Amino acid sequence: MSGPHRRSRTGTRLLFLGALLLGAMLMVSCGGDGPGAPTGATLEQATYLTENSREGTATLEDGEFREPVAEGSASELVIRLGKWTTGHIDGRDGVDAASVTVEDPGGSGTFSYLHALVDDDGELSDAAVAFLGDRIRVEGVSIHDGVITVAMFDRAPHEPFAEPPTIAVIRQFRLEAGTLVEQDLSDAPAYTKAFVRQAMNLYVALGLEETVAYYNAKESVDGQWYVFIIDENQTIIAHAPNPDLVGKHVSQALGPNSYPTGSAVAASADQDGAWFDYTYPNPASGVVETKHSWVVIHDGITFGSGWYERGPSKSDAPAYTKAFVRQAINLYVALGLEETVAYYNAQESVDGQWYVFIIDQDGYTIAHHNPQFRGRDPSLRVDATGYFYGDDLLSATEAGHWVDYVLLNPESGEDRQKHTWIVRHDGLLFGSGWYE
Repeated sequence: MSGPHRRSRTGTRLLFLGALLLGAMLMVSCGGDGPGAPTGATLEQATYLTENSREGTATLEDGEFREPVAEGSASELVIRLGKWTTGHIDGRDGVDAASVTVEDPGGSGTFSYLHALVDDDGELSDAAVAFLGDRIRVEGVSIHDGVITVAMFDRAPHEPFAEPPTIAVIRQFRLEAGTLVEQDLSDAPAYTKAFVRQAMNLYVALGLEETVAYYNAKESVDGQWYVFIIDENQTIIAHAPNPDLVGKHVSQALGPNSYPTGSAVAASADQDGAWFDYTYPNPASGVVETKHSWVVIHDGITFGSGWYERGPSKSDAPAYTKAFVRQAINLYVALGLEETVAYYNAQESVDGQWYVFIIDQDGYTIAHHNPQFRGRDPSLRVDATGYFYGDDLLSATEAGHWVDYVLLNPESGEDRQKHTWIVRHDGLLFGSGWYE
């Protein structure tokens, strides 16, 4: 357990609309209040781990513990219960609790600690404790998917303790092997989920109107992260980086090559949350990159955000081809066969020399930008040299494989050696290739 001293924080400091968002965290912090859930009265009498008492524990009475800091001393150690919430922390049956204690050991400091109290056959046991800071202000605690989130105000490293804490900070912890391990919010997937959860918390606390207003403001954008919101009618109602999308149907939010990004992202969302990968402009870099969006439906409203990474470039043709095919499979999973076939039959789906073709269970091509290939007899899959490559295509597995043959390059208009990556998914074959 960390001692009562200032330490460097590995988590990313998030600067929000200060009290507005921390207040939202506070208002939604008391979850998991089903049958058998701990109550405030229970927590006011619980026993907590502490490094400041002589016994190493402190049993509160009416939310407070006192003892002399030393034999015969007039100074007292005072421990009081602060913010708390209930939920599921350790993955077992029973409702757990996360609480904060504020401890004054009789000196100049007032130290805050986070405790994970787990249900042990109907009794709460303090499984782990983590130091939060000296003379900070904790605004709220919440539990979601086993992660304890603490909303608090702290100071900049150079600021003296005499100054009030004014910097809004979110810190997250998970109970692992008897230790509260702080989550690294530089972990892009975890940060993205927390970013979306924050938006949902704000909606619960303040309602749709204020939430939409905030996430349409440029101030809500955190580098590459921003929240987009879609209403029950599949209308985009918040999108700070591109205000032109606000008020439009998701079908009008198109990615590179008119990829139906908005429709696919919206269709992927559910109440448990889901990832959808695609290419989209990164507002932080201005470059089209691979985006990984986490989308959740809450109260009929879709909340989403995502993180970016540089995907394979066209100069790495094999990797780019595999990613192109994967994007087609993602679209099929999100929107189904009819809309996927319609998109890849359109000329807009062609990206230079890259296009996607889809073959059905009977071996017939059902999607191809060149209508001459659609519905064509599979026995006619013979290249410009007379090589029959049809069997090589149809033998593809879910792992995928490469097939080489000579075919017309749509970019150059000439016959060239083509290297096709083809993958079987859900009984269908998805393929694309590059030329040399």
